[in-house]
Order: sequence, then C-alpha cells, then structure tokens
Amino acid sequence: MSKGERNHTGIYIQAEGGTGKSYLARLLAEEHDRLGAHTPSINKKRFDLGSGYKGEKTIVINELDSSCGMTFRELFQILEPNSATQLSSRFKDAYIINDLTIITNSDSYWDWCDSWFGKKNKEYHQLMRRIRFVIKMAHDEKNKVIKIELWNYTAKRDLKEKAKQEFKKLETFTLKSVENEEEFRKIASDILERIKKEKNIDSKRKVIATNPTDQSKASDN
Repeated sequence: MSKGERNHTGIYIQAEGGTGKSYLARLLAEEHDRLGAHTPSINKKRFDLGSGYKGEKTIVINELDSSCGMTFRELFQILEPNSATQLSSRFKDAYIINDLTIITNSDSYWDWCDSWFGKKNKEYHQLMRRIRFVIKMAHDEKNKVIKIELWNYTAKRDLKEKAKQEFKKLETFTLKSVENEEEFRKIASDILERIKKEKNIDSKRKVIATNPTDQSKASDN
C-alpha cells in the first residue's frame, strides 16, 4: 500500500572478501545519513527487514541473495524508486521511507540478478532500474591497490537480455589501503556526489522528454 513519494537510489557493491565492500557500504551510509543506517538481520532462511527500523534514510543489506526467503516481487517493493511503501505483515508492516539502499554481495551484479528469477520470469529491467548504480571493487594486478569502479544502468525501457549491456562506467577510484579511513571516506563521499550528479542529469533529460515543446520555445527566445 503506497503512502507517499520518495526519490530512492539503489546501489549494489560487488567484491570478493578482503576488499572492504561492507566497510564501503557503512561509509556510504554514514556520509549519506549522519543519523545512522538500518542494517536488517539476514540468514539463509529468513530476511527480517522491519525489525528495528526507525525511519533511517539509509538501509544497508550485507550479503543479500535470493536464498533469503524473499521473492523478487517483494524485493521490487522494497526498492521501488518513486514511492514509500508499507510492507506486508511478514515484514512487521514496516513503512519504509529510506532514500538509499545499499546491497553487498560477492557475486557479479549480473549473476546476482539472474539468481532472483526463474527460467521464464527474467525481469532484468525492473530490477536494474531499481538498482541503477553498481560498484565493482577488486585488487589490481600487483595486489597493491584496490580499484573501485562506479557503473550506471542507462536503459529507459525493457530490453530483455540486452539490459545487461546497458551499463556505462562513470568513474574509477583507487584505494591504497582499506585501513586508511580518511582516504576511504573521501572516496565514499565522491561516489555519492557522482551519483547525485548523474541523477540530476537524468532528471533534466526526463523534463526535456516530457516537455519538448516548452524546451523548443525556450531555445527560440
């Protein structure tokens, strides 16, 4: 049951162990929401989103995958970008108003998306439009630094399997040490600023697409 609007952003962080993906998720949450973030409890059989949620702006879900007992329809509801929603009683009737959800996992984003769907119901676009930003973390070839890439899903309509090709790399960051919190926090802040910039550009494109006549008149004057 929809009860309001929200401008929600979904971020997926993919990385192997030891690269600091959970740490980055926490830093992103802290930089976005100084009041803290809600981290739901999760295990292989049950995902508990509602427990302890008190209206935090950011929700961090570490190691979320399709084995948690949640359907992809419920996942869509949690990540809906344009509406704040009261979830079912299974989630303690939680009314989710956060504007940022960060999900971490060791699987690639494509494999993670695949895992939610059966052979016929592969709604890639519906999932990817809810999680438009992907962060890839990996050690470089010499294992000296960690490369952090920020990617953005750009498709505006359902392209079926080709949706996986509709990503562009926005920026690459280099982290010398996971233990350097100041450096890591600066990268987290820069990532959020880059995402904000990209969303503003996207919003302007939508306005132009919605009001082409008004834009044409403005150009003539």
